Amino acid sequence: MDYLLPMCGSGLKDAAPPIQTVTSYKGTDMLGVYYKNLEELGMKAKKLEPIAQKVGAIDIANYMADLVGQAFKA
Repeated sequence: MDYLLPMCGSGLKDAAPPIQTVTSYKGTDMLGVYYKNLEELGMKAKKLEPIAQKVGAIDIANYMADLVGQAFKA
């Protein structure tokens, strides 16, 4: 799995620049990055949900609402 990580990380950086990567293998640092990324996901989904409602994409709006709930519950 480690050999796939650089490719995955590179694609993620291109797709979502605010997403942070782990720079240390210390547990506290890794958890901090994880929670910041979850918060970023939640905020992006929260902004996208009303747009989906406006264009009538109810399934996308429901999925975004579910993602927001899961991201902020963690």
